[in-house]
Amino acid sequence: MDKNLKNNFRAKLLTIQKELTDKLNKERLFFQNHNPFQESKDEGDMGEATLESELERTSQKRIYQLLELINQSLKKIEIGTYGKCELCQREISLERLEAVPYTPFCSECQKRTEKTSQ
Repeated sequence: MDKNLKNNFRAKLLTIQKELTDKLNKERLFFQNHNPFQESKDEGDMGEATLESELERTSQKRIYQLLELINQSLKKIEIGTYGKCELCQREISLERLEAVPYTPFCSECQKRTEKTSQ
């Protein structure tokens, strides 16, 4: 992968990283100022508050996972291993990297990992 292409992917990753960090900060601020459990009046409200809290935690967990993948990808760019599948060590297609620039796997290995995790 040439230097210009790596720089383009670095810029994409940094943009996604900033967007996710901003989203995470907005969610944190919202839930600091909006505690659904304090507003709950009855069992229905408590159930809704519990669901809202679980959805927020799930969203934050997913954002943290994506941020970790982005950080790993940025490190790989620096050390020269970006774009190689972590499982089979083959090059990840440019089309896949364009779609998911933080992916650690080629399409074939991704399918295999999804099948084994089901």
